[in-house]
Amino acid sequence: MDLNNAVIIVTGASRGIGKALVSVLSEAGATVIGCARTESDTIRAVDVSNPEEMDALVKSVIAEHGKLDVLINNAGVIHQYAPLEEISLEDFKQCIDINLNSVFYGMRSALLHMKNNNSGTIINIASMAATVAHPRISAYNASKFGVLGLTQTAAKELDDIYSKVRLYSVSPGGVDTDMRTELLGDEATKSQSPEVIAKVIIDTLTDTLPANNGDNIQVVHGGVSTIAML
Repeated sequence: MDLNNAVIIVTGASRGIGKALVSVLSEAGATVIGCARTESDTIRAVDVSNPEEMDALVKSVIAEHGKLDVLINNAGVIHQYAPLEEISLEDFKQCIDINLNSVFYGMRSALLHMKNNNSGTIINIASMAATVAHPRISAYNASKFGVLGLTQTAAKELDDIYSKVRLYSVSPGGVDTDMRTELLGDEATKSQSPEVIAKVIIDTLTDTLPANNGDNIQVVHGGVSTIAML
């Protein structure tokens, strides 16, 4: 894909990986529409856990720009470390709503347009916690396992008629973001940078990084470790 003049939606765009993505994709010549919970001069206020708002976002971008080339479902939250039985219902619901349900809402809206045009790419940000369960973050684990399932199922549903519609998941190891700092404090700074993940995503979109439809791209220690459909 040529990113110059591509129209791209990035959720969770106000910080971390999303903020890095908006920067590098814009530098590559793309028209980037970033959204987050709080509006700013460059960010649209969208509640990604609300299906009507996600659908309206996708439809408004297509109406304004005539197309949608890429959707990057990046928005995510994590709860405080706790055994499963101590995680509040509110925290569990928030993790599922933002990390998983929003991915479904965005994919459902974007795929209708992309399949009609037999063109487009969806990248869902998962996690290394999507393939190996980590204790005390069960809600986060569950949501990210679900992201892999949605991505791979949708990819397998695309037959030869929709051969130019692509779906990938990207599963970073620890990333130095505000969310990770809130959870781990100074230990977060020992992780890889958001810019590393953004570079991998750009390489995926431009076919510099070879990946098959539905693949999960794992990124640890500043580089790609595995590309495979699990």
